[in-house]
Amino acid sequence: MISIIAPAYNNPDEVRKLLESIRKSGGVNFAFEAIIVDDGSADRAIENVVKDYDFARCIRLEKNSGAGVARNTGAREARFDMLLYLDSDVTVFPDTVSKAKKYFEDENVKAFIGHLDILPQNEGFFPRYKAIMFNSWLPREHFSTVFTPAVGGIRKEALLRCGGFDESIRGATVEYVKFSYALREQCTIYFYPELVVRVKINSFKKAL
Repeated sequence: MISIIAPAYNNPDEVRKLLESIRKSGGVNFAFEAIIVDDGSADRAIENVVKDYDFARCIRLEKNSGAGVARNTGAREARFDMLLYLDSDVTVFPDTVSKAKKYFEDENVKAFIGHLDILPQNEGFFPRYKAIMFNSWLPREHFSTVFTPAVGGIRKEALLRCGGFDESIRGATVEYVKFSYALREQCTIYFYPELVVRVKINSFKKAL
């Protein structure tokens, strides 16, 4: 009943960690799939990782086209109407997927987001600082002005009605902003603070 969609690019190790965390999810007594959209990686390593998980499949784009294209491609190919977007450098907690399904059970909920855990996957001052910074930006109410696909659920019909993510932006940075404006005209974007994932944050040197 849920299609999990994650764009990926040249990061097979992170994809494996994500899929492994999904495999260990608890309370998932419903049909689901994980779609990894390989955004034109240099080799087939991501595709080979995905083959190890029977609940997952890989869609490979012929060229690197950007996160917006990858996210929209995953939505079009999804078997189910309930879409759970994740970034491929996150890992889910055992209850993340089951919580997303619970939120979708309310037919009035068309879109919602969660947030990144205050503790990142990796150690170090800079990753910890950025994780705290991310958490300082969280909505103060149970509503959000933007749909952030690092961890966000949306019904396929709502996404397609708003035209999907901005495909003119190559990076995974603000491709969701223009889409969020259109989505807000259609429905409320809920914020559920209990829906949490952990992210790997680049070191200061790599970020620089």
